[in-house]
Amino acid sequence: MTFDGGDPGFDAGALEPEPQPELQAEPGAPRFRPTRVHVAIAAVAALLGGFGIAAALTGGDGDGRRLEVGSGGSTTTSTTETTVEDTTTTLGLSAVDASSTTAGPTTTRAVRPVTSTTVKTTVAPTTAPTTTTSRGTPSPPTTVAPNTNRNGVASAPTGYWTFDAGSRTVQAHDGATFHGDLRGSTPARPLVAFAASPSGNGYVVVGDDGGLYTFGDSAFYGSTGSVPTFGGIVDIAYSDKGYVLVDRGGNVYPFGDAQHFGDEPAPSNSVRYTAAAYVGDGYWLLTENAGVRGHGSASSLTSSPRSGVKAVDIESTASGKGYWVLYEDGVVQNVGDAPPLGNGTSGSTRLARTASGNGYRIVDTAGTVTLRGS
Repeated sequence: MTFDGGDPGFDAGALEPEPQPELQAEPGAPRFRPTRVHVAIAAVAALLGGFGIAAALTGGDGDGRRLEVGSGGSTTTSTTETTVEDTTTTLGLSAVDASSTTAGPTTTRAVRPVTSTTVKTTVAPTTAPTTTTSRGTPSPPTTVAPNTNRNGVASAPTGYWTFDAGSRTVQAHDGATFHGDLRGSTPARPLVAFAASPSGNGYVVVGDDGGLYTFGDSAFYGSTGSVPTFGGIVDIAYSDKGYVLVDRGGNVYPFGDAQHFGDEPAPSNSVRYTAAAYVGDGYWLLTENAGVRGHGSASSLTSSPRSGVKAVDIESTASGKGYWVLYEDGVVQNVGDAPPLGNGTSGSTRLARTASGNGYRIVDTAGTVTLRGS
């Protein structure tokens, strides 16, 4: 290489590279020496490669190195083809010696061609799970009287709670822990049900639109929300980690681990449901005329309804092999293995089994609580 620097004291020969032995290419392979254009392309390719952009370094025979990164997040393809036939000095990053990342002169090595490889990775699209139920959408009733507020009672591990639907307050009794209530709020719909959580360390208040107000460890698993119901929700019954909501037409809406074991076949204005009790893998549904319908594993125990008096609540025994039916005049009817323990007062609204399972408490419209058993 010669260079006229215009300086009489300048020795251009000092810039001559040290002679190196010529490497022998494989038989039949074309010889290639890069020009200044190739040097520029190599520098640009190295710069672009640092940004992860597809680049190509092309030799005189059309071979080179190519990296393709797929778009869309579903498939990635990488192809590598490298052929270097001679020893040369280039600027930038070597096309085959990726271990060198220092800018400046770099010496490439003669290597054998690398077999092209293709790697593809496919990611399956994610679809949201769907939940379906066999229950059909009930038709709204035509002449059912609106629901009204109902006082409630629920048992704690120690003591019990009462719920006053008029003032929307909860009172803790006999050592039960107070977890909060709805005082100061104005729910848009009547509050129709009050129940303890399965552990007894919390409770829930239910509106007839399916709205749930949870306190303590009472978990929220869902509500009917905008789903049309027949005459509104009338009761809630807990499973281990879920619950069912029941409307006045006998339609059952399960949430959490609660299962749907069936509805009443033909909701009508003449048969109005008022309460439910969940037992094992089934539940009982109670009508206002004291008709009890069993679904799932809940046996259809027969009872003798009292004519002319409305039934208001049902509670299962601890074994799940019997139940008590409460009438609004305070009379309690026992069925199956449920023992006769006594009645409540006129205007009774709800009944709750005690924590021991050996009795129940009854609350009336005045908030009076009657304990039967222990």
